[in-house]
Parts: sequence; structure tokens; C-alpha cells
Amino acid sequence: MKFVLVVIFCSALEQNCLPPQTASQHSTWYDCMMAGYNKAQTYTEDVGTQKTNEYKLYVQFQCKTVKEV
Repeated sequence: MKFVLVVIFCSALEQNCLPPQTASQHSTWYDCMMAGYNKAQTYTEDVGTQKTNEYKLYVQFQCKTVKEV
């Protein structure tokens, strides 16, 4: 079984989100979850304090199970 990390970038101010993006594939649930937390932190750091605060940006993520072929 494999797990796909799906990331969604949102603005609480605008009350909307960009379409979900498949970010990566992982062999364990743990690895997928850790990648999600890391992606959220990296994105927030890349955007920076000013824009994150101004637009009230946040990141959602999900790990979805995919069957191996």
C-alpha cells in the first residue's frame, strides 16, 4: 500500500482555497504525515510573515491511500 500527500493552500481572509495538489508519494502513513507537516512549514516560511499575516494563509493536507499496481 502507498500513500499520496495532497496539499491545499488556503486563505482564511478570502475564505477560499486553491485546488488540491498532489505533492508526493510515500510508503508509510507516518512518512506521508511528516512530509505534510514539513511542506506546510516550508510553504509558510517561503511566503513569509507579512503575507501569511496579511492574507491569513494556512495549509491543509491529507494522506490518501492508493493501491499498488
